[in-house]
Amino acid sequence: MNGWASRGARLGRFLLGASLLATPVAAQQVASVSSPGRSGGPSADGQGPGAQGGGVRLEEMVVTARKREERLLDVPVAATALGPVQLQRYTIADLQTIGDQMPNVNIQQGGQGAGAFLAIRGIGSSSQDTSTDSAVTIDIDGVSTDRGRGVPEAIFDLASVDVLKGPQSLFFGKNSPAGVIAIASRDPGEHWDGYAKIGYEVNAEQLYAEGAAGGPLSNQLGIRLAFRVSDMSGGWIHDVAQPIADPFHPGYILPGALNSEAPLDRSYAGRLTLVWRPNSQFEAKFKYLAMRDQTDGSAALNQVGKCAPGYAKPAVFGVVDPFGDCSLNQTNSFGGDPAQQVAGWPGHADVPFSLIDAVVTGLTLTWRLPNLTITSVSGLYWYDESNFSQSDAVVYSQLGGYDQEVYHSLSQELRVQSSFSGPLNFTVGGFLQTQHMTLTTAGKIFDLVPFGVTADPATGKTNNWSDFQIDHGDAESAFGELTYKFLHTLELDGGVRFTSENKYGNDGTTYVNSTFAPVFSMLAPGDRIIGSVTAQNWSPQVTLSWHPSHDTMIYAAYKTGFKSGGFANPTVLPGSTTAQQFEYKPETAAGEEVGAKGAFLNGRLSGDVTFYRYEYDQLQVTAFDPATISFLIENAAKALAEGVEFQGNWQVTGALSLRTDWAYTATKFLSFPGAPCWALQTAPACNLASGTQDLSGQTFQVSPLWSGSVGFTYEREVAGKWLLTLASDLRFNSGYQLGEGPQYLQSAYTLIDASLHVSTLDRLWDLAIVGRDLANTYVNLGGAQTPGGPNGQFSGALLRPQQIYVEVTRKF
Repeated sequence: MNGWASRGARLGRFLLGASLLATPVAAQQVASVSSPGRSGGPSADGQGPGAQGGGVRLEEMVVTARKREERLLDVPVAATALGPVQLQRYTIADLQTIGDQMPNVNIQQGGQGAGAFLAIRGIGSSSQDTSTDSAVTIDIDGVSTDRGRGVPEAIFDLASVDVLKGPQSLFFGKNSPAGVIAIASRDPGEHWDGYAKIGYEVNAEQLYAEGAAGGPLSNQLGIRLAFRVSDMSGGWIHDVAQPIADPFHPGYILPGALNSEAPLDRSYAGRLTLVWRPNSQFEAKFKYLAMRDQTDGSAALNQVGKCAPGYAKPAVFGVVDPFGDCSLNQTNSFGGDPAQQVAGWPGHADVPFSLIDAVVTGLTLTWRLPNLTITSVSGLYWYDESNFSQSDAVVYSQLGGYDQEVYHSLSQELRVQSSFSGPLNFTVGGFLQTQHMTLTTAGKIFDLVPFGVTADPATGKTNNWSDFQIDHGDAESAFGELTYKFLHTLELDGGVRFTSENKYGNDGTTYVNSTFAPVFSMLAPGDRIIGSVTAQNWSPQVTLSWHPSHDTMIYAAYKTGFKSGGFANPTVLPGSTTAQQFEYKPETAAGEEVGAKGAFLNGRLSGDVTFYRYEYDQLQVTAFDPATISFLIENAAKALAEGVEFQGNWQVTGALSLRTDWAYTATKFLSFPGAPCWALQTAPACNLASGTQDLSGQTFQVSPLWSGSVGFTYEREVAGKWLLTLASDLRFNSGYQLGEGPQYLQSAYTLIDASLHVSTLDRLWDLAIVGRDLANTYVNLGGAQTPGGPNGQFSGALLRPQQIYVEVTRKF
């Protein structure tokens, strides 16, 4: 077991001792949800008419980490479960904020590439390229997806959010070498109930409303309707660009800032749930989620965070921006284009914008037979994303582009699970998926007016090129697991998933500006780059669990994971392009983890601790390719992620509870020769002849060594009429490398969150004041060399800084 087997006995003794001290996953200081997604209304979160005073309780969470309902204490998986109380504590309504709540989880929503960067334990996939699947599967009410677009608006009216860490290939879809984020919305309950919520975030001037209602239409049919709308009239980035003469196009006046603040986010989402139970053996559940999100452009949040050597201000093509600065300080100089310069672009608009429409729908059919449960899940995931924005992060707006991505995925899963009274049980199933995506792009990659590149005299278009890309994939997968129980305290689980996946790429230029073609050799319009890749994989896993008592467990697991390869979708296609340049290999994972979970003192003390070590072969990483002026996917030959995670909850008194959550994560490339050099990198670290370097031994980007949190909740009754709930959490991060080279670092930081809820004793009314990042700490999420900027000029985007929410909720 790669060096861990020799430590097994010592780890086992240590884990049992640690579990006796503290550790929580099973009881994250949330009210119980006896069946995630199956109950609605006030009682679902323990805050309905029956929840009278009495202080905060630690209660069990039930999850479906193995596609069956189990206490989290009984599941041999490292996991964190968030229930309605935790989501409400800091008015969480997006995936990125969920990631902020726990160490070892990094979720960054983005407007380019795959739509989001999702990483668990330092393992993630690029958000820069539309072709790549995420290493983290997002499961929305049983429908698995490996794409980031559209997902942000799904976080409302939820029963639970479960984050399963490490490879989870056996039970979820086809791609989850880093883990799974499972989102379960509420179902209609046995009685009509619901809620209405309205809130306002002060700093970004964001007004939002949310509500739901559901119940039985008959003794067999239930319905639940939920919605969320949000309108941000401001933002957290202030644009200071002013009108200025265009130094690259004499006679044009650049308009400066088109919006004074960014991102001006506006979103709308609605969900319909229907549940039909004609008898005790059969259930049909239909979920339909539709979402729209609109901002003022994917690059509107970009800031120049560091000037190039010899520059006091940001620049593009050697021309300095007089309005911008080189500091991550909630200001940028993000200029627009004169109307004449964007005329004729496909999908052009007067101002930069990003618009995403998405639908996730699923039909789950469940037959409960004596000793067998048969489940069918049919899923559809669709989105249409369009974006028009600039990327040089300065007033001159010399690099920009338009893209429209249309994607759909159809999936079907069928599984059979046994529940025999004897020691042996099984799970078997199959999974099918087909994906199809088209991508239309148009761009201006750099200003070439001195070389005679102007508006196309034949068409009047000012963009340099346009292209059209098609990606298609088909996957077939089968899985099975046997479970054998020894003496009621030992359980051995062994299973495997087989996956066969084919991907097809078809990419080509559809237009080249006639004045641009002589300067930059582009693939001729009409020529296509066509290829296909096929991969097959067996992903086994074995787990041994020991239950010394009803409320304690120690487990050891060997797990593997897989993510298929594919074709990168670069921004630019040079004339010498071949299909082989864009192919990247499948990624696989294999390793071990050992953990312990426990609940003690009648459930007042609970927690878990996990040690893990996983090696990744052909880890897919993002690399900038100068030849195509694009981010491509490359494979690091070998990589390693290992560490330890600890969680703990303690109900000190009936009113006071304490919690903590920590992670130590060591990641590095074991072998990565041929990685592209960074900006300003010199010999001998960089082979100047080939433009490559060896990153073997280097740490992953955006992967902190230490991260964790400590917090408390205190609740008391006041004047016999009100409940006051005060909560606060302090979150620490040791810092990480941001992007291209060790000169770009995010230093260690601490975030402080706090909330005050004032509720009636029956909890039907709730007034909340919530503060996130109260110290207004500037945290850089990542970045790279600024396009068009001098070598060493670095740009990135901030985590949303200080937020102050005022919120009123009425339940019924």
